[in-house]
Amino acid sequence: MSGFTRDTKYYGDRLVYEPLESKWGRYHATHCGCGQDWLTVHAVPAGFTVIPRGKTGYYGLVGPGLTEGVDESALTANSLWEAVTGKPGTQTWHEGVQVT
Repeated sequence: MSGFTRDTKYYGDRLVYEPLESKWGRYHATHCGCGQDWLTVHAVPAGFTVIPRGKTGYYGLVGPGLTEGVDESALTANSLWEAVTGKPGTQTWHEGVQVT
C-alpha cells in the first residue's frame, strides 16, 4: 500500500512516500498513456528523488510538495499525482505517517 512513512532503518530520519508500483503504474497508464516508465519519465524530472529501501526493490520518494516544504499534519500525494498524470491532484483527504 502506498503511503508516507518514517522508517529509520531504511531512510534515516527522512519523511518519505513509498509508492506502490502497480498502483502508480496503473494511474499513469490510465491518465497519461505515454507508454514510458512513470518514475523515470515523470517523477524524477519533476524533482522527486528515489531512495532505495535496501535490496528489496521497494523505495521511497522525497521531493517538493510531497515530503519537502509540507505541513506534515495535512499530507497528500497531489504533487506526485500531477507529475505522473499531468493533471492537478484532487486528493482532499490527509494521509497519516507510518512510523517504523
